[in-house]
Amino acid sequence: MNIWILNHYVNAPDTPGGTRHFDFARELVKQGHRVSIFASGFSHRTRKEERLEGKQSYRRQNIDGVEFIWLRTSPYYGGNDWRRVVNMLSYSLRVIPLGLKLKQKPDVILASSPHPFAGLAGWLLAKLKRARFVFEVRDLWPQTFVEIGGYSNKSLMVKLVRGLEKFLYHRARKIVVLLPKASEYITR
Repeated sequence: MNIWILNHYVNAPDTPGGTRHFDFARELVKQGHRVSIFASGFSHRTRKEERLEGKQSYRRQNIDGVEFIWLRTSPYYGGNDWRRVVNMLSYSLRVIPLGLKLKQKPDVILASSPHPFAGLAGWLLAKLKRARFVFEVRDLWPQTFVEIGGYSNKSLMVKLVRGLEKFLYHRARKIVVLLPKASEYITR
């Protein structure tokens, strides 16, 4: 199978931090599958562009049989302000045309959700490429805003993101959850 993994903040094995998606992809490659990981070249950890040079909009890199496709995204240098949202949106808005430009046809697109816009991009690419859409829930959006950020369930932003969340849950062929009891939240 040809499998695409969309994860904005993925770590390659040559950088510190968790490499769960790379490890998963490498095991799939050992089983004979072709795996491409679409990630930002701008590091969420260091807040620097680490993978692209000059005016490159994307770059392919093969690491242990896993193809990384590094995308240029808008930088952000502060905390969790509007620039980070622009960074998230830039990833999603750039991965879609690049995915459509590639001639290969994925059988499965797994979109990991450090933010829901990656899920939306994954669903749209899966629909346009006629692939199965798998949604990996890493954070509960917008519930995290409500529980930790102090936002109201009545705020327009929370309502919009909750609508996106429900939309993605209903369209995923499978949902992968990483958080304890997240399946109860999603089922509700």
